Amino acid sequence: MTEYQIFLKNNKVKFYNRFSWFIIISNFSIILYVSYSLNKFREMKWSFLMLALLFLIIFILQYYLKKYFHDNAKWIPGFFFIIYAWAFLGFPWLMVLNIVLLFFSIITGKILVVHVKPTAIYYPTFPKKSILWSELSNVILKDGYLTIDFKNNKLIQQLIDENNTKINEKEFNDFCKQQLNK
Repeated sequence: MTEYQIFLKNNKVKFYNRFSWFIIISNFSIILYVSYSLNKFREMKWSFLMLALLFLIIFILQYYLKKYFHDNAKWIPGFFFIIYAWAFLGFPWLMVLNIVLLFFSIITGKILVVHVKPTAIYYPTFPKKSILWSELSNVILKDGYLTIDFKNNKLIQQLIDENNTKINEKEFNDFCKQQLNK
């Protein structure tokens, strides 16, 4: 059974990562200000110091062992830190807001992979979209682009990540023609 994995380029990952770091740094600054203003800084000092030390250790480990960690997930410990801090300070709505932001950050930073199988094409949306071959009029991989042409005149054209996608274009296109002719 032939099956293909095509990695798509996600050109906005750097922007999403920078935005995630901005959220973490601004939250951390606000947490310090709020904890100092509420005079909870003395109560939280040891708890925050332990969490800051843990965060620093995780960050250093991720820096030195980056080949083992996903590049788009370096900010996750920071989110856990601020989620814990807002819960500790007694602001559950800010904790929930940061959980939602963490969820969106994980979704936007994921690796985009199209799975082409004899039964269907699985496209990396949220939630993952299953496209049946009967819905399609053409599927082509050419010049670094994957083109999916639907019968209802809808068209998906996406730039592929050629560093991660090692597919013979002719073999892939022949496979797609066979599936479309069934």
